[in-house]
Amino acid sequence: AVPPGLQWTDDLAAGLQLRCRILGSSRIVTDPVEHQAIVDDELLRKRWPGQTSGLAGFDFLQVDSQARRILIRPGNHHIVCDLVFPEGYRVLAGRGTTIDLTHGAGIFSYSPLEFIGSAQAPILIYSSDGSGQGLTVVAADRMSYLRHVRFDHLPDPSDATWDLPAVVTFDRSPVEFDHCFWGNNGKGSSLLRISRGRFAVRHSVFQNAGATALSGELSIGKLEDCQFLNSGKEALRFDGCRVDLEQIQINGAKQGIVVVDKSSVFGWKLEVRRTDLAVVATDLSKVLLNTVAVSESEVAYAAVQKKGDHGPAVMEIENAAELTGRKVKTPFVVSPGSRLIVNDRFIEIKKNMPEELTHLLQ
Repeated sequence: AVPPGLQWTDDLAAGLQLRCRILGSSRIVTDPVEHQAIVDDELLRKRWPGQTSGLAGFDFLQVDSQARRILIRPGNHHIVCDLVFPEGYRVLAGRGTTIDLTHGAGIFSYSPLEFIGSAQAPILIYSSDGSGQGLTVVAADRMSYLRHVRFDHLPDPSDATWDLPAVVTFDRSPVEFDHCFWGNNGKGSSLLRISRGRFAVRHSVFQNAGATALSGELSIGKLEDCQFLNSGKEALRFDGCRVDLEQIQINGAKQGIVVVDKSSVFGWKLEVRRTDLAVVATDLSKVLLNTVAVSESEVAYAAVQKKGDHGPAVMEIENAAELTGRKVKTPFVVSPGSRLIVNDRFIEIKKNMPEELTHLLQ
């Protein structure tokens, strides 16, 4: 309970916790409250005020105020300062559009995007000098559509005053990607991050991610027919999400599929190769998979509780490929309380986890 007469200050946020229990249960769960926004709206408005007057310096833009539409004309466009699209519009780009972000420039939008390239002439967004700040969409109220778009050689998107979570970020902005490519972004950040929204990614490739290829937070989505090649950290990470996976290939990552903090992931036809840890569920998460093949990995499947005040994880796999002969060192890891079922077989809990496995779950 909040004490009467409490005067709130930001200093109190550091120790703020939420205590709750399920109706009918006596067990109390305590969770720390995230006191820092995923994307800081106040900071956004200071750096990117989102006014149409700021578009006047970009001669390749066609602004239709009556139709509430902004068109990026086809061609090769070199951007050296931030391009900010205000709210209340729809931002369009078509085949044959190339955008080179240099001198720390980035694209930021408060409006939904409709970037539609083609297989023969995809839209390309890149950075020739290695300083571009990528693409960020925040609080766009309608669905964005990106088809045949390539995000290539965009570096870690950060500067002295701003720290973006990924090369491409959609926050509170529903989005669908189809036949897109993300790759070659350096060492420190994710390629794509979705937070607090609905999303779909189909027929797309993530290659040479410096850190995580795709991360989702508090989101609902689907991935279909996607490849994740050579991820520096995780190929897929879901935190508080509900996600469907279909026909996913992962080849090269420290961790393949990471499902944490009360997420639910359902998958079909998955292939995971060359990882330290192929599939892991933690802390009240649930993973249900069908038709999975894991090879060349330190650990194939893990269901564990990492946070003491959370709870166990559940993972059930049907039609899992036999691990014998597939260069898997440790097939299963299960912590007390968690449940792992593979091909209708309950996996025995090992109370004393080998030290060499503990670091994989940090």
